[in-house]
Amino acid sequence: MENNTIISSCQAFDLIFLDTVVRFCRLDLTPTLSGIPYASRGSRLLAFLLDVVLTAVPVMPLLPFLAMEFRSGLTPEAIVATDMAITGTYLLFAGIFLIAVFVVQLFLLSIRGQTVGKWLMHIRIVGKDTLKHAGFVRTVLLRYFVNGILSYVPGYSLVDILFIFRSDRRCLHDLIAGTIVIRL
Repeated sequence: MENNTIISSCQAFDLIFLDTVVRFCRLDLTPTLSGIPYASRGSRLLAFLLDVVLTAVPVMPLLPFLAMEFRSGLTPEAIVATDMAITGTYLLFAGIFLIAVFVVQLFLLSIRGQTVGKWLMHIRIVGKDTLKHAGFVRTVLLRYFVNGILSYVPGYSLVDILFIFRSDRRCLHDLIAGTIVIRL
């Protein structure tokens, strides 16, 4: 009986915690600026984390096996020869899944200005000047690919993230692309 109470208490705590996180991420502590419903910092962060998890899911089960193999002192060639059937099949499916996630994310960004995480958080990328969908070039090429290249510059990613604390919540990648993230 006591174990059931503990499990129920843990489940209740998990639900309360999750509810609190979702409420925090949707909480908007600053009013809209010029009538623009900017997405909260928390909702943008959670959308990013959801996208990272979605991308990392197919790779996670492989990590313990890779760690054990590399600790065993085997060369990469021996690892491939030993586990070729299991690892090869897994990597094929993981690769297909990653490509599918990448294609879906690019499609959603191109058509809706959203990733899966942004869609789940009810936020969208729009052009700052029009407040409408910013299009493929601004949303995908400038905001993601150019930003990805710039992230190799030491310190850039930290500065990019810290720009979220501006009053209009626009990070460097938003400034480069001329976009803002709004709540729906």
